Amino acid sequence: MNLKDIQILLESFNLGVRDGRVFVKRSGLFSSRASFFMAGMGGSILAAELFRDLTGNNFQIIETYSLPKIKDGKDAVVFCFSYSGNTEETLSVFRGAEKLGIKTLCFSRGGRLKKLSQPKNFFEIPDFLAPRLAVPFMLGVLWGIFSKGSVPFKESPLPERKRLSTLIGQMKNKIILVYSPHSLRGLAHFWEINVDETAKQPCFCGEIPDINHHDLASFTNKKFRNRFFAIFLEDNSFLNNRINLTAKFFGKYLGIDSVIFKISKKNAIRDFLSQFALIYALSFKLAEINKIDPFENLIQERLKKELKKR
Repeated sequence: MNLKDIQILLESFNLGVRDGRVFVKRSGLFSSRASFFMAGMGGSILAAELFRDLTGNNFQIIETYSLPKIKDGKDAVVFCFSYSGNTEETLSVFRGAEKLGIKTLCFSRGGRLKKLSQPKNFFEIPDFLAPRLAVPFMLGVLWGIFSKGSVPFKESPLPERKRLSTLIGQMKNKIILVYSPHSLRGLAHFWEINVDETAKQPCFCGEIPDINHHDLASFTNKKFRNRFFAIFLEDNSFLNNRINLTAKFFGKYLGIDSVIFKISKKNAIRDFLSQFALIYALSFKLAEINKIDPFENLIQERLKKELKKR
């Protein structure tokens, strides 16, 4: 995937806003008192997590088989996201919501989810080859559903080749750590999923300040230090000093290189989309270096088949 392809993915955000507004008119407007539950797994749920981070909406994210206890189902809406339409955890949540008479909105390419949902409440996702690549579009869809203002995105700068080259050199053959404040946990998850699935390199995310109380201790074992590279996400909050100090400790006392990315509240959409571009470019280049297929997912499919036997 080249930078031109990535730019097309970013521009799909605006298309998503348009389609989201059409969809909400078709499926019916929500009560002002409605509570929202977002169900999905892996790359399929990323857009909901990122939208929550961007807007501060108190959506409950469901990444398991069942709904939490809901006091009043009449004012609840369950969003079910499954790129394939066959994710068993999401289908289980859908069936649970239907039994309780809770309104469900479904988003997928097709599959079982399309067959089970009501046509007016189903949104067919265009083909993006993989759930993680549909994120800019689906983020736009959610923006179109929930936001009435003008489209907030005009352009987002692609990463500079020099910076890409530097980061690739730092990340190559490393286990990647992504640390963020709670407000950017969705973006950290986006890093994790893309590096894991596209580059096939282990990537783990954690939250600051929590990681200061345990992760730091693990890196005092000198046997493992040279295996890691750390990415810190900063949100211009009171935690900035702690984030910068933690990054300093990683380098000075633990010998682990790191980089800090700043996300501004004023230009959050632009900064998120810029991060998407960087992450896509890095993960596909790392896949090329690692000589692996960025779209191969045989191990996940094998696990799913084994689970069906039990």
